Amino acid sequence: KTAMDNGENIPVISEQEDRALAAIVRSVPDIIYRLDEQGYIVYISAAVRRYGYEPDELIGRNIFDLVHPDDREKATYKVNERRRGERGTRLLEVRLMTKDHEAVDFELSADAWPTFLVNAEGIYDPAESNGDRFLYTQGVARVLVAEGGEAVELARREAVDLVLLDLSMPDISGPEVLAALRRDGIAARVVFFTGYLAAADQYAGVDGVLQKPFTADELMDLVHQMLDD
Repeated sequence: KTAMDNGENIPVISEQEDRALAAIVRSVPDIIYRLDEQGYIVYISAAVRRYGYEPDELIGRNIFDLVHPDDREKATYKVNERRRGERGTRLLEVRLMTKDHEAVDFELSADAWPTFLVNAEGIYDPAESNGDRFLYTQGVARVLVAEGGEAVELARREAVDLVLLDLSMPDISGPEVLAALRRDGIAARVVFFTGYLAAADQYAGVDGVLQKPFTADELMDLVHQMLDD
């Protein structure tokens, strides 16, 4: 199956062609995307509907059509990352343009916009002996929220694996969010951020505590540890 853009054939990943990926992305709130070597979208998950788009209408579009014009320069070679593994993009701050032309921040911050942890890397053909044949860019925008109440509501609606919380938030505290999740039977792993000296055993039911300030690498190491265990 292909899409046409500027007279070129662009490969499209369908559910029949990639059933394993489709099964995973249907169960998570993150936006998952794949790009060809020119940066055209060949797959984007249904989570993008929250921003006004249908996945099918984005197939064959350049990913930079969705990036805020002021962010396109810094996003170059990032959202369309070709480097592999740890050299890939981590925690990129970039705004997505919704279909009605509002800017949405994809970042780790405490502002009022919906926020995401954005990671991307190049995927190469393992069948090639030297591993140098580029296949596509794969990226994940992991959803975050600005307030504790939003985190509880999101976890009630979606299949959430990991919740990262500040101890102090504008509406309810991290421990209050944790208690609400556990009352609802939500088994997602929970990590607190804090500027105070604290240990996980101080808070019943929490899976980890990350001391502020922390680096992007420290955060990503913790996320991988929590999701891989």
